Amino acid sequence: MEDTLNRMIYKDGSRSLQRQKAKGLLPRGSHSCFGDFPPDLMPERLRSLARSQSDSRVRPHSAGATVQHSQTRTLPKTTVRPQSAGATVSRPEVTALKLTGAAVPGKSRPCSAGSLRADVGPPKAGAFRRKPIKPSMLRFFYERGDLPVQIYHGSIGKLLWKVDVEKLDYHHYLPIFFDGVREKEDPFRFMAVTGAYDMLERGGDKILPVVPQLVIPLKSALNTRDPTIMCTTLKLMQKLVLSGELIGEALVPYYRQILPVLSMFKTWNIPAKDMGDFMDYGQRKNMCLGDLITETLQILEEYGGEDAFINIKYMVPTYESAVLCGARAPVSARQSSARPLSMRGETWRVVGGETSGGVLARTGRLLNSEPLERLSHGALVSELDLVGDRLHFRKISGVGPESGWLSIKLKDKDLARRTVCDFKQTQIWALSDIHTDKKENMEWVDKLPEFRDDVLILAGDVANTMEVLQQTLLLLKKRFARVFFCPGNHDLWTQGWRGDSMEKLRAILDFCGSAGIETRPGVVDTGGQQVLVVPLLAWHQPQWDSEKELEEWEVPPVEKTIADYWATKWPPPLRIDDGSVARAVDELNEENGFAEVLARRKDFQVLSFSHFLPRIELNPEKRYLIPSCLAKAVGSLYLKERVQRLKPDLHVFGHTHFGFDLDVDGIRYLQAPLGTPLERAFGGSIVSLGDFPEGAEVSMPCLVWGNGWAERHRSAWSEYYRRYGRCPEVTATVPSVCSNIYTPKAGSASGWIRGRMPIWLFGPKSCRLREAQQVIDEVRSTGWAHREKPRKLQRSSSGRPKEIDAEDAARLLQQDSHVFVDIRSEGGCASAISLPHPAETEALAAREEEDLLQLCERLNAKGAMVVCGEDEEATWDAAMLLGGYFRIWPTEMTVLQGAAFLAWQQSVAEVTDFAEVFWGMRVRVDRSLAFKRAAPVQ
Repeated sequence: MEDTLNRMIYKDGSRSLQRQKAKGLLPRGSHSCFGDFPPDLMPERLRSLARSQSDSRVRPHSAGATVQHSQTRTLPKTTVRPQSAGATVSRPEVTALKLTGAAVPGKSRPCSAGSLRADVGPPKAGAFRRKPIKPSMLRFFYERGDLPVQIYHGSIGKLLWKVDVEKLDYHHYLPIFFDGVREKEDPFRFMAVTGAYDMLERGGDKILPVVPQLVIPLKSALNTRDPTIMCTTLKLMQKLVLSGELIGEALVPYYRQILPVLSMFKTWNIPAKDMGDFMDYGQRKNMCLGDLITETLQILEEYGGEDAFINIKYMVPTYESAVLCGARAPVSARQSSARPLSMRGETWRVVGGETSGGVLARTGRLLNSEPLERLSHGALVSELDLVGDRLHFRKISGVGPESGWLSIKLKDKDLARRTVCDFKQTQIWALSDIHTDKKENMEWVDKLPEFRDDVLILAGDVANTMEVLQQTLLLLKKRFARVFFCPGNHDLWTQGWRGDSMEKLRAILDFCGSAGIETRPGVVDTGGQQVLVVPLLAWHQPQWDSEKELEEWEVPPVEKTIADYWATKWPPPLRIDDGSVARAVDELNEENGFAEVLARRKDFQVLSFSHFLPRIELNPEKRYLIPSCLAKAVGSLYLKERVQRLKPDLHVFGHTHFGFDLDVDGIRYLQAPLGTPLERAFGGSIVSLGDFPEGAEVSMPCLVWGNGWAERHRSAWSEYYRRYGRCPEVTATVPSVCSNIYTPKAGSASGWIRGRMPIWLFGPKSCRLREAQQVIDEVRSTGWAHREKPRKLQRSSSGRPKEIDAEDAARLLQQDSHVFVDIRSEGGCASAISLPHPAETEALAAREEEDLLQLCERLNAKGAMVVCGEDEEATWDAAMLLGGYFRIWPTEMTVLQGAAFLAWQQSVAEVTDFAEVFWGMRVRVDRSLAFKRAAPVQ
């Protein structure tokens, strides 16, 4: 059989295969009929021959063929072998040498046994070759005009949705945007990536049912073999897995379709962009393909359930488990400083080095960096960063360097382990709106004691200028172990800044990173529990305000009233009034790893904070604001959505300078503003939150976490809304202090809603006593003796009360439009509330909370008061005091005094036992929302 086969192969009787090779019946090659052996499988005899030929380069030629050495070019490093007599070689295979007697182009020529042939080897399989990119569905639908998106062009491109993302049909649109990820041309690439991220961010429960439809688009994008497209797709896969529960597990059955290509490129730690020098420029944006593949596989394993690892291992045999090996976060080592969720603050205990004096620490992450002294066995350290098996630490206890890097593993032996720090209870404090441009505020900050083991939450508005802001942050960093910060609107004012506000925001974040001020999510180990602190960047937008306008008053527009409209500068096309600034700033939260924060939220107690307001319930109604358009410059809808998705245990905010501690829809909201010196001096009761800022003997922020969440702090606005709730539909009636700055229209009125106690009297007792004393001092200095002189302060002593006679008083009593207040020491006036002056009028604010509440609601039961008394001076002073307490202009107070009071007294029934009448008297407390003042008595 072998002889027959040989005769069939060698029909011409020779032992050469040249004829079959020349006709293309067999592949060219001298090792076998199937081509050359791979270098690592080549027989030793041929391998030594190839080496000798590669070294000598030029081999002897047959007679008559000479080499022109002057024209000889260097041969490529390919195998060169002698050919048999009569063998033919095409011209492209001998371009490495210039031979005399050149052959005719395109023809073959015979070569002797000594001729040279440069072997290019077998053709490449092309497994890593980039595949042609077919047009995506997104391109088709966009060109047809069927996508509900619009692009804002400018220095910062934005994708605007024509409808709410939450209302989209995810089964239809999400696969379209995923399919467009393989596009490399704009605007299709931009729309695909931005649109997919937007839908994943807001999809919630709508994403999970669509997962099977996303597999083919993901597979198509990965199979392009284009590193840039693959990196973008891998990041999108990470976002998909972290967008909701069970999504990672839903992807497990589809690993066979999306993971094979990752196995091929797993070791390709090259930049995504084609750089000529192949330096790793991609590390700055996490565009290193190998790192991203490893990071993605770790996320798939972590969130894919118990079957994830075995399926990943089957498709990617070189993958090592991140969970089984003890690695925590699925993070690329090259991008550790910007990973989605920095677990800074976790506590580690050194368990290695028991017999060697501790674990060696170094100054840097690399193992060849300068060594430090050893960190003793049993030492406790706080995590600053974790890159692979290298831990950047700050020492808490033990012997060794204060900070540095150490290895947490040595082969299979643990050198450090996570632990719960129980030696010290770490407290968390909150503070906002410190405005250290004011000298008094900087002094307040400078007087803060040291909180060496505690954490400060600073919710924005530090200073208008960059210099003062940096100085203040560094000062606070010296006082606290850790400081979390998010900028406010004043921090982004361009006063003294050459760039725009977005550039200033970036500069502030960069400075914070270098100074150790934390602007990213981090974990605080309090000694018993771990608290996840989440800063949220935001900016206000007019669209956040959803409550009714003050239609009965002429109110100036927000852009002419709020300084942010001219004190900040934003790059085109960003604008405050259309909400594009709010959107642009909100998107920065994604760079801080908000998606992974959501995924790991259930593992922690969560404290989030922002400068602006997420809920409109945290802002007083328009009738209480000066000016009322302030409601359009305090909140963000994007911020509201993030807080609703995060569902923190506590959210700290700032900006409005009102003390707040209130629960809304199951979330506790707190504001602890320092405010301005003037606000603390004349409005401390509505600024204060419990003893903060001036109730304590020393400067102290507001405590929010001690041994658990702090007890509720008393604040004026919180208590007011707990008592009465919100009535934004009341727009005609505004307090006197607010009505003075507006132009009234038909139907407008000044005053309080009937039956309510003034807001400031709900504040902490120490604050209301201080403000009440200010009213008393003012009345004493500008009372009866100076009633004809102009008043210095306009808040409570401007103008004169209206004086009425007995006939007018009888008519008001009959109309039931006024509450009569008898200020005589003995009382006894029928149908009147007894409030002796000065014994009880000056001590009104000192009453206990419940007693004060009932009295004030009775005094304001009808919206207006008539102060009665025989002594004209006492009656005048009492009216001025009550006007000051209720923040009513003196001109809106009414007095019945002297002879007029005596005449009226004779016309009504005299009551001797006032106590009996007091308890039997029916005082109607009208809580109607549409309060209208009676026409003034002529």
